[in-house]
Amino acid sequence: MTTIRFEKDLSEFQSIVMLYRDEENNVYIGNTSFYGGSIPERQCLNILYKDPLPKDRDVMSGWNYLDDTSPKIYLSYCTDMETAVEDFMYAHGLERNWRSIDYTLINNFTDITNALIDSPVKKGEVKAFAMMK
Repeated sequence: MTTIRFEKDLSEFQSIVMLYRDEENNVYIGNTSFYGGSIPERQCLNILYKDPLPKDRDVMSGWNYLDDTSPKIYLSYCTDMETAVEDFMYAHGLERNWRSIDYTLINNFTDITNALIDSPVKKGEVKAFAMMK
């Protein structure tokens, strides 16, 4: 899989999944998707999960589990993907700088599990997985 950094913007992506591992070894997930709403301020839908992924499940299974059981899922609209990534970072006490993290290109969400086998999320790190439009 290809991992890159961006300088201009993230507008070429349909969806970005972000993972963050805190100092207690909890992993948090967020997802933003471009949907091109008719209102300029609502071009992307950002989904933030306040609960960590269950430690006894892989990313996809844990993400599905949170979707089904967590009452702490926050939905918000944003103008662009950069704002969505920075909102995720800010929610976890990190500096808002979407350029400071690496983005791994994926074809579908299931690619995330395999990418993490080779390169797991380290404590204090954000990893992003981006799917092209």
